[in-house]
Amino acid sequence: CKACYRDCEHARRAKIKAMRKPNIAHKNCSCCQQTKPVSDFSRCISKPDGYSSRCKQCRKERETIARMTRLNGKIKARHLKGHYGMSTEDLVSLLDSQGGRCAICETDLVRPCIDHDHATGAIRGSLCFHCNSLLRAFEDPDFVSKAFRYLAHHSTPKTPWKVTPYHVRQESTRLARARLSH
Repeated sequence: CKACYRDCEHARRAKIKAMRKPNIAHKNCSCCQQTKPVSDFSRCISKPDGYSSRCKQCRKERETIARMTRLNGKIKARHLKGHYGMSTEDLVSLLDSQGGRCAICETDLVRPCIDHDHATGAIRGSLCFHCNSLLRAFEDPDFVSKAFRYLAHHSTPKTPWKVTPYHVRQESTRLARARLSH
């Protein structure tokens, strides 16, 4: 029944909370077997010490591999093999060589894009979607000059409209409603 389940759940959580070590500074990663500061581990309420058993870096690498092997990942793996002659293991080694970060902006790669030279087909590295899109645009000199002309032409607002941030609009709406209610 619900009452018994609730009681058992409360007892289980109390037991875990009692076992939890509140002041641990370092933890051993179950994947890479390195002792790291607890700041390198994600919080996990189901673990006795309150932290995940794998460090953030190992977890990220595992999730990348897992993402590549799921159904969508199988399509991605087929795409990698057909377009670039790469396997998912090659992609993982490429990501490892870059530290799991975009080669341009150095943000963590969630969905890596393979950057290649369109003339030779040679793989240059792995980029985030944003940098890959920008790089493709910058490869066309005509596009770059058009973009600079556009920005130069529109450097000062020519319209009477101004973009108002969402939180400012919400606050002004709240104040207007407060005035109307009084």
